[in-house]
Parts: sequence; structure tokens; C-alpha cells
Amino acid sequence: LTILNNVDVANDLVTQVDHTIRTHETRQLDALKKIADLSIRLYGSDKTRDQEQEQQRLEQLKREQEQEQLRREQLQREQELALQKERESTVVEDVKITTTTSHSGLPHQQKSFDVQTIDEEQYLQEPQVPLVIQTVEEQVHEQIHEVVTTSTLSRSEPQASLRVIQPLADVSVQEGQRVRLQCVVAGVPDPTIEWYKNGISVQGNPDYRTSFDPASGVCTLMIDETVTADSADILCRAANEAGIADTTARLLVTEAPPPPPKPAGTVPSFTMRLLDGGVAQEGQPFQYDCVVGGQPTPAVHWYKGELCIDGSPDYRQTYDPASGVASLRIEQVYLEDQTHYTCRAVNDCGSDETSAFLTVKRKYCRAPIDSSVCSIRLLIKLRVCAGGPRGASSWCCTRMCFASIKRCIGTVRKKDSQ
Repeated sequence: LTILNNVDVANDLVTQVDHTIRTHETRQLDALKKIADLSIRLYGSDKTRDQEQEQQRLEQLKREQEQEQLRREQLQREQELALQKERESTVVEDVKITTTTSHSGLPHQQKSFDVQTIDEEQYLQEPQVPLVIQTVEEQVHEQIHEVVTTSTLSRSEPQASLRVIQPLADVSVQEGQRVRLQCVVAGVPDPTIEWYKNGISVQGNPDYRTSFDPASGVCTLMIDETVTADSADILCRAANEAGIADTTARLLVTEAPPPPPKPAGTVPSFTMRLLDGGVAQEGQPFQYDCVVGGQPTPAVHWYKGELCIDGSPDYRQTYDPASGVASLRIEQVYLEDQTHYTCRAVNDCGSDETSAFLTVKRKYCRAPIDSSVCSIRLLIKLRVCAGGPRGASSWCCTRMCFASIKRCIGTVRKKDSQ
């Protein structure tokens, strides 16, 4: 933007505009010559004679412009004399600047510029709205400039830009693993992203998933399951109006290590398994036995249901590696011991197990009641328990028990009647 404070500035502007016109004229003439040569080669004759007439019109307009320039300079000198005589008034004279631009094959066009000259001293004493040069339109084949009086500055479009903020980094993974390569770019306008493997685009390859987030600028390449053939130089290319920005990295996919060799020996195996369907009397002992073998010597573990009971004081466990006999003994069986029991043998080569279900029968009272201790005032309480805390007795009445109670009640009634 340029502020026209005096006549000299306006003259400089006119000179610059004229220089721009002459520069474009030279380029246009060179282009016309090349077109004429091509026309002769293709058609055998010059098809650009119409352009010569256009050039003659252009020269005529140039001469008219030079005459206009002389007239404008004369008017400016007269204005300076008038300003010296009349300082109290402002003389404003419009000066018309006409520029002509043309393009090969197109008719010439004329655009005008209005320049206002203002008394400098008066302008400084009483500031007016500044004179601003604003570029209205600028194209390859046509340039139009206008001098306007405005207080609003022209707003230009954001300048195109492109750069890599965070480049790709080399990655090394084992075959079969997932790999993610990421970089961050920034650009105005938003760039387009394309990925390359050894110089070949992977766009549309289902084995390579790509994504781009314009808000954060994060570019991502994902390979869900890598193979050694994925080892390559990976390139991420961003492109927009500002140009192209590349970032590269090396992806190395190594072969997975072979599985460890199996240890020497044999998997544990039960030669005698637990006897299923075992029945134990409540309050009595019970023991499970089994025989297991394997190399190296397996470790034996016992389970009650899903709970490991190794080391529990309620169960006694023994295992003889020489004979392979493993035992689980319950010194006193209770109702809550009724469940599945499992013996599991484990070594470096594998494991084996055997299971069985233990049924516990209730304990009954069969002793007759002594009628000599009965009394009508004696409150007989019968406690029928379906189980209780470990160590407590559980009692159930049978026919013999009820018969004894009946005889006791009959004896008491006789004594009372006497």
C-alpha cells in the first residue's frame, strides 16, 4: 500500500505502471513470434497476422498514453503554481491514468486509475482519509490497479505454507507384530498425504491402513500383522499449493525367534486314578489314593472343588516320588466335605489330573432313652441338625428314638396317677 502525499509520489506511481506495461509488452511480442513460428511449421503459413494488427493498435495506444503523460505533467506544473498562490484553498484535480493490457488472441482491454492531488500543507494541518493503493485483481493475462480513497486496509489471503513438524522415526519389530508409523505436518491449505514403500505408493493396499487428521496434522500408517517382506524405506509425502514436503524412515521386520526346545522327559500320567463314587460316614476318616509317574518327578497338588488345599491342617497329604503314590486323608469327615476332589501332577513337560466325587452320609442316634430319668416337668428338647460347625455333633431321631420317648412319657403318667 502506498499513500499519495504529493505529486512526486503520483509521478513515481505512473512510472512504475508504465514500466510494468512495457515489460509485459516485451513478453507478449516474444510469445507472438513463437506462435508465428509454430504456425508456419504446422500449417505452412503465418496464422497470426491478426496479431500484427493488434500490435499496431497497441502501439497507437502507447503513443496516446505518452501524450496523456505529457498533458498530465503540464497540469501538475500548473497545479503547483496555483497552490503557491492560494494556500488557503485546496485544489483537487483528477488525473486519469489509462493502462492497456492484452494477451495473445484476445482483444486489448483498458483500465483506468483516478489519482487525486491534495495540498500537502493543508493535508498535514487537517488530516484527511489517507489515499491508499489497493490491488483489486491480478491475473496472469490481465493486471488491473486502482487508486482509491479508503480507510480500510485490503485483506490478503493467507500465504500458502507447508512443513514437517515431527518426522518419521525408524522402527524395528518382530514378524507378526503390529507396527504404527506416525509423523506430523502443517500446511495452508490442508495438504494431501500419500505413503510410499520403496518408492511405490501403498494407496489402496488393504495391508497398509493410512489416516490423516487435518486438525492435529498427524499422519499415520498402520500394519496390523507384519511380515519380513514389509521391511522397506517408508516415505510420507505431503503436498499443497506451497509445494511438497517428504519425511522418510526405515521399517525393519525381523524373523520371530524359534520356540524353545521341549525339555527332555515325559508328561505326568496317572497309572492309578482316583476311585470315583466314594462314600464316607460322617465323623469317620476317609482317604484317597492314586499313582502318578513322569520325568522329571512331577509336583502333586490337591484341590477341593476349585480351591487348592495344599498345606491345609484339615487334610493330610503324602506323596512318594519313588513309588508315585499320592494320598489325601481326612481324619474326620463332615457334611461340608461332600464335593469333588482333584489330584493334579505338573512337571516341565506338561500336566495330568484325576478327579472323584465324595459322598458323606449323616450320623444317626440309636441309643434308647432311660425312662427312669424322665419327668412330666422335664422339658424335652429335640435338636434336629442337618449339619453344623466342624467338630459339633449332628443328631437325627429314628423310630427307636421316638419309641423310647413314647415309653418314657407313658411311665411318667403312671407315676403321676398313683
